[in-house]
Amino acid sequence: MSSKKKKKPVLGHQPKSQLGGKTISPEAFNVPDEGSTDHLSPVFSFIDCCPNHFQLSDWQFDELKALMATLRDLSGKQWSELRKIKGFKSVDSSTFSCDLPAYISPEVTIWECRVSGRARIFGHRSRNVFKIVWFDRNHEVYPMS
Repeated sequence: MSSKKKKKPVLGHQPKSQLGGKTISPEAFNVPDEGSTDHLSPVFSFIDCCPNHFQLSDWQFDELKALMATLRDLSGKQWSELRKIKGFKSVDSSTFSCDLPAYISPEVTIWECRVSGRARIFGHRSRNVFKIVWFDRNHEVYPMS
């Protein structure tokens, strides 16, 4: 039996890449887990936007202006502050009017963010990135009881 230990695969392992004819080490793509990101400001991502329901293209001009103002305001705060804002809360996805897209893990916590009046955005957090899933202009994803 060999005395050498097998290396365990690294989560997020990337194949070797080339840049300018030089090989980039796969380790260069690994980002260390530095603990909590509550001291950081949120970054908003559209990578997980649902292509089938509650799309941004449904919103009107005034709603889009309110959305931009909300995103700008939230970007100036830290995650620790966002949790204290009345219009920003985690919600139970089992009560939604439609299922989460299949590419969203059922294990993630879904957050609702009030934009204005009835308008909301829904998404999930990955470190300091808020990945928007739905743009709900009529409070239909998580109806008021």
